[in-house]
Parts: sequence; C-alpha cells; structure tokens
Amino acid sequence: MKKILSLIVMLIMITPVLAYDSEIKQLADIIDRNTNTTFQKVQIVEVLVDNMIQYEFNYRAKGITRTWDDKTGDCTDRAMLKQYMLGRMDVPARLVHGYNNNGIKHDWYQYQYNNLWYSSETDSIKRGYGVW
Repeated sequence: MKKILSLIVMLIMITPVLAYDSEIKQLADIIDRNTNTTFQKVQIVEVLVDNMIQYEFNYRAKGITRTWDDKTGDCTDRAMLKQYMLGRMDVPARLVHGYNNNGIKHDWYQYQYNNLWYSSETDSIKRGYGVW
C-alpha cells in the first residue's frame, strides 16, 4: 500500500511536466510499469483521476483529451478517461450507461479481472446517490 501511495504522489507531482499530447499515455505507461496486479492498476487510476479531474456536470461528453486538459468532467468523461487508461495497460474495461438510485442518467465503467466484470463507481457514491 505504501508503494501505491508513493506512486500516486509521484504521478500527481510530475503531471505538469509531461508533454500535453501524450500526457495521458505516459501516465498510464508509468502506472503499468510500476504495478504488478490488475487491482493495483485500477486503484491507482481511480485515485489519480478522482483527485485530478474535478466533477463538473455537462450535457455532453467532452472527451478524454479535453477533460484532461480542463481538469474537469462529468461522470461520462471521468469514466471514459479511466477506461482509456486501463485499456493502455491491457486491462479490459468498458463504459456502462444507466441510471442511479434517483433515476438520473449516469455513466460508470467496468473492468475485467479473472474473466469477471466488476463495476467501478465513485461519482454517485461521492454525491450521495448510493449504489444502484
């Protein structure tokens, strides 16, 4: 756990130094080289994106590049960014469209581990919507 926390701190510190056009790819590659398990990769991507990308409601997805550049995005943008980063690390991931407990349209992502799909959701929980 200490290694994972150290890696997250290092990634947050070097982000402003990386070249814009390949920043997301470089971060994913650094995480991939410094982790051993799928769970570690998912954990780091979750913490990194949740701490670097401020939630901001949008009527339309901005896409991962603009989300990363603006450091803001809604549930769709943040889920797409996490999905992309995990995909760079050969962790199968997919975007899921649905509704939260309050009936509000919502997106999250799932990742595959040992041939099973797991939902990963932080946006609704943080906003008090709960798990659906």
